Amino acid sequence: MRAKQQWIKNIDNIGIRRFPSVKQGFAYTGQRVLASAIAVDRSGSLLLAGDFKKRPFFDGDSCDAWLMKFSAVGSELWKRQFGSAKVDSCSAVAVDGASNIYAGGSTEGEIVAIGGNSAWIAKFSSDGTELWRRQFVDLYHCSEIAVDGAGNVYAEGVTVAGGGYSIWITKFSSDGTELWRRLFGNVSGSPDESVCSTLAVDGAGNVYVGGVTAGEMVAGESKGDHDAWIAKFSSDGAELWRRQFGTSEHNFCSALSVDGAGNIYALENTVLPGYPQNACLIKFSQDGAKLWRKSFNDQLVNDIVIDGLDNIYLIIDNPTKMENVIIEYDTILLKFSAGGYEIWRQQIKIGGMCSGKKIVADGIGNVYFWLLSKNDSHSDESHWLVKIFNEPETIAEMDELNRLRAQTLQLQLSGV
Repeated sequence: MRAKQQWIKNIDNIGIRRFPSVKQGFAYTGQRVLASAIAVDRSGSLLLAGDFKKRPFFDGDSCDAWLMKFSAVGSELWKRQFGSAKVDSCSAVAVDGASNIYAGGSTEGEIVAIGGNSAWIAKFSSDGTELWRRQFVDLYHCSEIAVDGAGNVYAEGVTVAGGGYSIWITKFSSDGTELWRRLFGNVSGSPDESVCSTLAVDGAGNVYVGGVTAGEMVAGESKGDHDAWIAKFSSDGAELWRRQFGTSEHNFCSALSVDGAGNIYALENTVLPGYPQNACLIKFSQDGAKLWRKSFNDQLVNDIVIDGLDNIYLIIDNPTKMENVIIEYDTILLKFSAGGYEIWRQQIKIGGMCSGKKIVADGIGNVYFWLLSKNDSHSDESHWLVKIFNEPETIAEMDELNRLRAQTLQLQLSGV
């Protein structure tokens, strides 16, 4: 199959109490929309979540979280704005098999009847009706959310403990009942400097998380400055294994995804002196054995998704240099086979600095992502939603695509 761009949509003027940004030196006043997370339901409808940001932040500032739903053709269906009287953010969104929506983030106020810097999670129906919300005063921030096939909800983030950060994972039933919670960090007794930034769930309900550490997530495995790490937990919260990897430079795991066989694909990014970026995609078996590694020099790989046929999609920031100075970025979408072989690439070029952020795939060959563009002076930012369609080139590919479409339609009609 080859890639075909179906539509690209600017989403700056979404009409949720948005005020224009005014440049004042190197700061900005007023409010601006910042997208953070994306999800797609079984019908191809998109969920986009984020918050309003003020720069710089001052005591007494209030910023709300927001959630939007778009149809498969990019039409806005509804939007919701919510939060406390203080600063609130939404950094995660996920959808279950019944098209219910789960969002999460952090707040400095009272999302429920408790206050303080804390994490929150909420559930919405497919039409945007809020069903429940939870706030956790003992957990600092919710970074990611995932849903398994049974409708259970998993969330992860960080909390402040012992002079450093601890990582937390929690599991909820679909009605918001907390089933278990795990706190973990490096293996030494020193204050932790580990952060969790990505989460995935496989078909058996196993949970995978990853991030960055300045210590030892695995005894004796520290490589230097900061290392990437991943870990696997069973559906009942038992830790099964963890792996730490990197170089002598600053490394971090920016995203991971799991295929139908339980293999894990982790993105490792490396920050080098002078701020160039190197990246690699690493495939692990379900028991944590490293299977292969693919490098991307002088590029930043932001996110990964795997479709129902175990094809791999990466969203990459690709720099253009002049006399060894980066003058602009464009976004490249790459498609790989499960064996790590490139199938196609699609370039998205808007001008100035263009950075692809989060990517999702539906069950019928469509890939969606959002990207952020800046002009040359960085004085203006725009958000874009992009849809890419895998266009079949052979009769076999067309047959397979029709089979997937029929399967998806059957699920929609049955209400499963």
